[in-house]
Amino acid sequence: MHSPAHHPPTTRSTPHLDSARLHSLAGLLPELSAETNLERLPGHCVDLLARLIPAESHGLVVHDRTSGQRRWHLRPAAPEHASLVPGFFANFHEFSPAAYRRTRRTGEALTLSDFVSPSRLGGLAIYTDYYRPLGLEDDLSINVTGGDVTVCVAVLRRTRGFRGDERETLNALRPHFRQAWLNARALAAVTERRIAAPTPPTQWSPEQLEMCFGLTPRESDVLLWVAQGKTNPEVATILGIRPYTVRTHLQRVFLKLGVESRHAATLRTIKERSQRGRTWRPGGAVDSSGDKTTPSFTVKLPAPLDKKLRAAAVRRGESLSTLARRALEREAAGGGPDFATLAARHRGLFAGPRDLSTREGYGR
Repeated sequence: MHSPAHHPPTTRSTPHLDSARLHSLAGLLPELSAETNLERLPGHCVDLLARLIPAESHGLVVHDRTSGQRRWHLRPAAPEHASLVPGFFANFHEFSPAAYRRTRRTGEALTLSDFVSPSRLGGLAIYTDYYRPLGLEDDLSINVTGGDVTVCVAVLRRTRGFRGDERETLNALRPHFRQAWLNARALAAVTERRIAAPTPPTQWSPEQLEMCFGLTPRESDVLLWVAQGKTNPEVATILGIRPYTVRTHLQRVFLKLGVESRHAATLRTIKERSQRGRTWRPGGAVDSSGDKTTPSFTVKLPAPLDKKLRAAAVRRGESLSTLARRALEREAAGGGPDFATLAARHRGLFAGPRDLSTREGYGR
């Protein structure tokens, strides 16, 4: 590793920030704290930094030591910047402020010119491969660390040297930037846990179960209470129906979910509801991008045909909705242009609007 030509002075006077700079700094802090999105925060910080310390470019590097990945944000970025970044990291061992920070365990504001003279800088590969092509001669930066991630914020200039008040402005910003970064990471972690965690049955709605499993309103009511541990008599009391009726509805729920017990029905429902990146809506499953993936439909069958289909579902060990969907798909593949047109040819068997997503019958 390149040995720096000289270390920063061990005793360096700390200029007091004047009232105008303190006022500017204080005015930016609420804006810094307001951005809590981890993906947008780097660009937001670079924009705020540009308002505090003038320079040709302002940048930010996020280094995740666990994955080994580095992400670079530079504004404004020259067209060739992306092609030069690999050269910067390939020669990062020559970036003397980083070596000094590792040794002293500090993140204070340091400049490239604190360590390397102009003649020595011209002989470094990091200068030849990165700084010189961009027309840059000096780099003022701070580091903040949180867990396994280190973030470096830099001010880049075409001339050497930074004033003392500019250095101290960056030092004054450092703890606030670190806190904003930690806040955004914490919020991202909480959001991730909330997305990954299954929604408890007490927060389900009958309409969600209808759309997800093609249940009737009464069947979804029964499943909702069974999933919360209620017995058939308790469900009957809550819904104002007889226990025998609850049992009948539950048997139909088992068929549609393809399960054989109350416990299995609850587990199946929790698993389906906790799928990430999918939102169930009338008319089909919609993924996180908003694209419809599988059409849903509602079928209302005469009693004799309903009985035959249920018997077939039991024999084949499949849900009735799956059998119905496959039958429609086969017919559609044989020349039907879409499910809505196909349904229109079977008047009396299908009920509901053209999107076939009513609350009755067998949905997806």
